[in-house]
Amino acid sequence: MNEDSENIGGSEDGKNAGGEKILVKTAMICPECKSWIDNAAKICPICGLRIKHLPRPANEGRSRITAALLALFLGIAGAHKFYLGSIKMGIIYILISLTAIGFAITLALSIYDAIILFTMSDEEFARNFG
Repeated sequence: MNEDSENIGGSEDGKNAGGEKILVKTAMICPECKSWIDNAAKICPICGLRIKHLPRPANEGRSRITAALLALFLGIAGAHKFYLGSIKMGIIYILISLTAIGFAITLALSIYDAIILFTMSDEEFARNFG
């Protein structure tokens, strides 16, 4: 067992109703019987409820507003491109912004990117950058 992981459960010894130890990172609460079960479980071993697992968003941890603010304030350095996972474009922004004309171009592009990011919906952001 990982020493960094914390035990959870209904009892003080960190065990579920079945007496098994469950780690915090790999557990969830059954919506029917409220007992702790393994995240990978398809059926609750306590009450028999079929568990529906929701897909996790692909852009977990990324925020549309954060990306827009990075584009607005650090866009000439390509910070928003790096944040969104487009490393090549981030490097291109840095290289282009080293000249005076390139600086003006990346400034205009980053303001444009910020406007696009501020105005797009969260669903569209997840679809485009997920």
